[in-house]
Amino acid sequence: MGPMPSARSGRAAVWMALFAGLVAFFAATYSFRDITDTDVNSLQTRALVLHGDIDVSRYQLAPKALAVVWRGGRYSIYGVGVSLPAAPIYAVATRMGASEPVLQAAASIPFVAVSVLLMFTLLLRLFPRGLAVGGTVLFAFGTTMWPLAAMGFFQNGPQAVFQLLGLLGVFTESKWGPPLAGLGFAAATFVRPLTGIALIFAGLFYLLRGRRYVTSYVLGAVLPLLGVIVQNRWIWGGWLTGGYSHNIVGFHGDVPHALWGLLFGWWRGLFVYSPVLVVAFVGFVIAARRRRSNEDHRMLLLGAIAVATVALYAKFTTWHGGGNQFGYRYLLDAVPFLIPLVLYAIQKAPWTRRPAVLLGALSILTTTFGAGPNNFGYDAKLFTTRFDEASIGQAWIAAVHQPGGAFLRVLGVAAFALLFFVASTRLSPAHDRGASVGAGAG
Repeated sequence: MGPMPSARSGRAAVWMALFAGLVAFFAATYSFRDITDTDVNSLQTRALVLHGDIDVSRYQLAPKALAVVWRGGRYSIYGVGVSLPAAPIYAVATRMGASEPVLQAAASIPFVAVSVLLMFTLLLRLFPRGLAVGGTVLFAFGTTMWPLAAMGFFQNGPQAVFQLLGLLGVFTESKWGPPLAGLGFAAATFVRPLTGIALIFAGLFYLLRGRRYVTSYVLGAVLPLLGVIVQNRWIWGGWLTGGYSHNIVGFHGDVPHALWGLLFGWWRGLFVYSPVLVVAFVGFVIAARRRRSNEDHRMLLLGAIAVATVALYAKFTTWHGGGNQFGYRYLLDAVPFLIPLVLYAIQKAPWTRRPAVLLGALSILTTTFGAGPNNFGYDAKLFTTRFDEASIGQAWIAAVHQPGGAFLRVLGVAAFALLFFVASTRLSPAHDRGASVGAGAG
């Protein structure tokens, strides 16, 4: 028998309380980042809901805005996919006269909050409660999902929502798993085409499992992929032609230089701003060596997607990701896949637990300090090579000089850790016994 109606309503109330709390916390710590990319995303969404197109030539754009003159108009290279999830919000808010910061907050914060709850759902399925809560807190407050994706209208909020729907499909053994995975990863690709790596790798995963699985996966992906194709034909004039084909942005970067900058550079380094994520690559190695169970195979898939994402952006000409932001942005594409791998490493290799706790605490402090009020993300100097000049150094210095706000944000994170732990007892009581749902998935 399924849960009684009162139990279901009680769980729904828990989810609603968590969502409301996250939205309130992100809104209370909101520090609008004035970035040309988010401005273009916002303006094209205005055009979509007010005029039925995404031509931004009717608006005043910043000189460096990534928009292309084409077919008698001016269009964002990101395309319509980023605007569709936010369109219902903009349809109401623009007609109410909302300011630009309010519009961008409304188009970012709810999606980041939903992505956190989806991560919580996934981790509760796969790991004991303590690990699931820790991983959720890391995702929400130990990566730049908070000081970047929740501070402006980037693609990363809705993109993470769809990526996590795809991951929930991957870790679901019922007949609905493959189509959910296809729908999630294809929708993420519609929002941000470069996340198509996950769509491809998951397709190969299901192809190896058999015709029935890959057919269901493809059927789930059809509608969003049709959206991508129609968008390309409508805006860019070719079925497989995207916005980047009309821009100087390309894939001919200096790979060694970009790899160092993406992973270890003071300006945009993944392991500088969220050092705990290095443990995920330990998990990837463990999965590659074990390959005993379906859990290992799925974790191997997550690691392959993450490694391929890093490799893609290392070849990307503008891997550095622009100005006025805190930490890494492009590699947020890989974060939903890295968090489960961190917990998998901790579970399979106990020696990683102490380093993971220390690196996790450092990640949360850095992110919490970076979420402090600052219109430019502490990003005053391009391609910094010194700690004190980079965003991370500036955020730590600001926290030392103005400890009150930083202390309140740290308290807020601690409160959410407790809240998630209490909520986990209502949402997944089976995990009190330390059972791992993912481990037995066959």
